[in-house]
Amino acid sequence: MRVGASTKLLRLDIESLQKPNFPVTFQTPSCSRISTIRGQHSRIRAILASLLALSLLRHPIRVLQILTLPVRTRLASPSGAFTVQPFQYEKLPYTPADLVPLARISNTILAVGVPESMKIGTLAEFVTRARAEPGKFNAAVVPGITEFTFDYFLKTVGLSVQKVPYRDIVQAATDVGEGRLQIYMASYAILQPQAQAGRIKTLAVNGRQRAPILPEIPTAIEAGFPSLEVEGLVGLFGPRSMPNELREKIGADVKAVAADPEIAAKLAGTAQVVNPGGPAEFAAAVEDQRAKIANIAQALGIKPKQQ
Repeated sequence: MRVGASTKLLRLDIESLQKPNFPVTFQTPSCSRISTIRGQHSRIRAILASLLALSLLRHPIRVLQILTLPVRTRLASPSGAFTVQPFQYEKLPYTPADLVPLARISNTILAVGVPESMKIGTLAEFVTRARAEPGKFNAAVVPGITEFTFDYFLKTVGLSVQKVPYRDIVQAATDVGEGRLQIYMASYAILQPQAQAGRIKTLAVNGRQRAPILPEIPTAIEAGFPSLEVEGLVGLFGPRSMPNELREKIGADVKAVAADPEIAAKLAGTAQVVNPGGPAEFAAAVEDQRAKIANIAQALGIKPKQQ
């Protein structure tokens, strides 16, 4: 399997799970650091712990090239990496149908923030301000499914803002905190340092339910803007050739591990919410997301880019 440098991989020798010591190898985006862990089958929780240690779940993932997908290879990724790309690019270096959902791990907490200095308390107040000053507000959005959702929100509420491109979108949080950007939609893990420092006001979370670490922050739907609703699904994908029995086993193992309070606490530390699910549950959630993105692409008139 060969992937682009920005893709983060989980490779799990699933056939060795029943052995006293099984190897689990994680490779960082630069492909320069490899971490291998060994332990009892009951210690499969190390999979999630290592994902967190390598910051696998905190950053956007973009699959660039997949040449082969052996049965013993697993890809850990936000589902948005696959649901949105067919609408971005006319030709993909992989076939989406070759990847199947194996297990849902968590939901990334996505959120919308504005400078605390704007003294805006709600998303509705921001919309009112932005309508009164069309084209004067600057925005930043994480590329991919987050940007699709944000652009759809702008269209549905009739706002005109200037989107500022970033080579490193994480740096946008500092610009929001300093008041150079007026709105930012990203993983809360990116917003969190500035929010905790009192420089960013979080107006809404984008998931269907309130985030346990932000119980006072309304969802986008509660705030009155359902067009901003999007789930930050994260899970394991594998090759279509994988036997159903093995898919179910992986899903069951992930669900068992996710029940450990220690895992929930570690995920919360990276702005994740435990949301385990088996192959069928994850597949249904991914398909729901795919259908929503298709509707957004049609509404915005988005055409895949020719490469």
